[in-house]
Amino acid sequence: MTGEGQHVDAGEPSESGRDWTVGAAKWAAVVVLGGASIVGMAWSIFAWERRDEARSIDAERRIDLNTASEAELQLLPDVGPTLAERIVRDRERVGPFRTVDELDRVEGVGPRTIAGLRPFVVIRNEPGENGESGGG
Repeated sequence: MTGEGQHVDAGEPSESGRDWTVGAAKWAAVVVLGGASIVGMAWSIFAWERRDEARSIDAERRIDLNTASEAELQLLPDVGPTLAERIVRDRERVGPFRTVDELDRVEGVGPRTIAGLRPFVVIRNEPGENGESGGG
């Protein structure tokens, strides 16, 4: 037994008389922790793929940039009240968007924002018609 202020050196038996850092116990710990790491990495990879699939939304469920209200636009990723208001105001002032890429005419919208919105929005030429989702 060790007294107060003393420590057990690696390789020496602990108070219980067992040293888990040698023999079968060490290899059991390696297998368990290694297996858990591999399972965690595999889960992460598959979860990432499912997230990408979830981002791909069919055209019927996409938000039409030419008919959406401010509240509907705020459902889109990275679109808050201010940007939603700017999109609606621009649409009323300049006219309907012909492509998703025309969102760049709205203040605060650039290529990165357009790329993030593209899977979630659509431009329909007439109500109920699935239009193109913007240049390319």
